Amino acid sequence: MEIETFEHKPTPSPLTSTDRQRLELLERQVLELLQFAARFGPVFIVTAASLPWVVASAEHFLPRLRQFLLDNQHQCETGEFERVQVVSARDWYSHQVGAGGSQLEWKCATFEALCNHLKVQDVFARLRTRTDLVSVGDARFEQEACVKMEVNAAEFVRSKTMKLVEQPTLVELLEQLHMTCKMYDQVCRYDSGLHLCVSRKQKDGGSSIRQRFGDNARVVDGSECALETMQLVQIDRNTALEGPSTSGGDARLRQLLAAATSMTRKTHLPRDSPHVSNNQNEPPLAAVGRIRS
Repeated sequence: MEIETFEHKPTPSPLTSTDRQRLELLERQVLELLQFAARFGPVFIVTAASLPWVVASAEHFLPRLRQFLLDNQHQCETGEFERVQVVSARDWYSHQVGAGGSQLEWKCATFEALCNHLKVQDVFARLRTRTDLVSVGDARFEQEACVKMEVNAAEFVRSKTMKLVEQPTLVELLEQLHMTCKMYDQVCRYDSGLHLCVSRKQKDGGSSIRQRFGDNARVVDGSECALETMQLVQIDRNTALEGPSTSGGDARLRQLLAAATSMTRKTHLPRDSPHVSNNQNEPPLAAVGRIRS
């Protein structure tokens, strides 16, 4: 797969020292997650934005992250190894399919291209095991696109998704990154499909943030006001979700999960959700403290 070269873009107005402190804390958490995730396989940052926008944003707000991405791109281009790459789903769709299309269509086309790039069929032929496609992001259409890949290629691909909250505060974003990094290995090692959703829960006065980020908690929030914290929910085809983007999307996702389960059965592979009950009377939403294996 050809990845476009990053371009240099002029930076916006300077950031204040407080802004820079907060962004440095965020940058450390992002780098930690990317480096950790790369231990388990190739990582692709699939964005709906164009690459020049990604470059300009990283250069101004997260310069160490930009350098990290540039270094990884160079290593991929020289054939050293493949770790972390940035792919614009918008640009890929435009180049390969044509103008237009929805964000869901962009992601579906890009995920399919990435699976071809990773030769998931060859992996299955050699090892008789499916490739895990792990998607972490705040967009419902990205979660749907990941599950669709399993529906369309159930013999070769197993979908795992983690849906983050939309329009998070900096505190919420930090907590979600921390949560994802802490449990990413469990997600990868989980021996079936897995679909998770992060949601807001009751306020706790900021205690959890102070426990996790110590002296940096004040840098993040700058006050002692109550902070919303995150909870993790495991979802299946019976789960009802809440949020600003769930109208219509909730039903589509449940249908996709049911289709993925059906396709898995047809390919005579082990069921993807051994820990999810088929009892229709079971409460639809159950918070999980950790992933059970």
